[in-house]
Amino acid sequence: MEHLDNLLIQEVVPRVNSNSAKDEERLEEKRSNRKFGSLTISRTDNNGGERGNRTPPRSHQKKRVQAGAVSPSGVCITRRDSSVIKTSKGSCHELSKGRESIVMPPSSSFFNRDRASSADSPTKNSMWSRKNKVERAKSEPAAEQDHPPQYMIEPPTLRPSAWSEPCGKSYTVRGVNYMSDGLKVESFPSVFRLLTIDIVKVETPIMTGICTHPKERIQLALARERATGVRELPNFIFCVNLVIPHTHFFHAAFYFGLDDISLIQDTSTSFGRVANRFFFGDSDEYRNEVFKLIPRIVEGNFIVKRAVGSRPALLGKKIPQTHIRTDRFFEIIVNVAAEKVASSIVKISLGYAKTMSCDMAFLLEGNDSSELPEQILGAVRVINLDFKHEDGQREVEAADL
Repeated sequence: MEHLDNLLIQEVVPRVNSNSAKDEERLEEKRSNRKFGSLTISRTDNNGGERGNRTPPRSHQKKRVQAGAVSPSGVCITRRDSSVIKTSKGSCHELSKGRESIVMPPSSSFFNRDRASSADSPTKNSMWSRKNKVERAKSEPAAEQDHPPQYMIEPPTLRPSAWSEPCGKSYTVRGVNYMSDGLKVESFPSVFRLLTIDIVKVETPIMTGICTHPKERIQLALARERATGVRELPNFIFCVNLVIPHTHFFHAAFYFGLDDISLIQDTSTSFGRVANRFFFGDSDEYRNEVFKLIPRIVEGNFIVKRAVGSRPALLGKKIPQTHIRTDRFFEIIVNVAAEKVASSIVKISLGYAKTMSCDMAFLLEGNDSSELPEQILGAVRVINLDFKHEDGQREVEAADL
C-alpha cells in the first residue's frame, strides 16, 4: 500500500507542477505583450509560421474598469468645472462608490415635456411652449368655446378648423414719426376681436349686405335681442364682406366685435380720429382712401406667395366698395369680382386653397402725425379651404328688403 502511494506521488505531482509552470509561463508572456492597455496578438499562418503581431481595432478593444475606479469622463476637467454640470458627493450603490456621477440641474427639464410642468421651466423649449400656449389661446376661434353664443350657431358658420385669429401685434404698421423717418413699428393688439366667419355660395353677389339679410346671423341675433331684452351681440359689429369669384360667386364675411365703442369714437386719440371718421362719417370717398389690407401667405405654393405678396394695399382705390352702416354694425362690401387683376389673383389662390393658409389684417391708414401710429382693426386666418366638399356649401338667396 505504501508502495502504491509513493508511485502515485512520483507520477502525478511532477505533472501538476509541470502544468502550473506552463500556466505561469503563458500568463507572463501575455503580461509582457500588453502595451498601453491593448493586447498584442500573435497569429500563426497555415504553414505554422507567425503572421506578425497586430493590434485589434479600437472598436474591438475592451477595457475593464474595476469597481470603485473613477471613469475617465468623470474626471474630465471641462466637465468637472462646468457651471452647468455638477457632480454628486457620492453614490449609495456599492458598485459605484468613489465614482463621480454627472447630475443635471433642475432647470434642464427638456426631456420632461409634460404640459403641466413645462410652463414653469425656464428652458428655451418650455418658454417657447408657454408662448405658443398663449398665442394659441388668443388665436382659438370663439366657435370652439364650450357654450358659444346663439349667433355663432345659427345659421352654421365656416367649420372652426378652417379659421383662426392671428395676433395683431405680429404686424408692422406706420409709426408715430412715419411721415418723417418712414419707420414702421409693431402694432398694438387688434381693436376688434374676431367673432366668426361665413363663406356662402350665391348666384349673384348680394350687394345689399349680409348683415342686413333677415335670415343671416346678425339680423337673427338682433331679433332675439328685441324679443328677450337680453344683449347677445357685442355693442358694435364690423363686418368685412369679400365678393369672391370662383365656379360660383362666394361671400366671405368676417365678423369682428367690439364692446367698448368709445375706442372708435374718441377723437382725442390718433386712432380714434381716423376710426370715428371712417365708421361714423359721411364720406365714402374718405373710406376708400384709408381702408387697407395687409395680406400674408403663411403656408402655400410659391406661385401664390409671389402673386399675393405681403405689401399693404388700399382696396378702395382699385376695387369697388359698398358701405352699410347702422348704430349696431358697419359692413364694408369689397367686390373683388368686379376688378380684373384682383379677380385673377384670387382665382389663382383658390386653386391652391386646400393646401394654403392665408392671413388678412385690416386697418385704417394714417396720413399725418395726428393720425399715427396705425393700429390693426382686426385680423383673420383661413386654413386649407375645401370648396369642393366642405366649405362654401351653404347657399344664400338675395332677400327682398
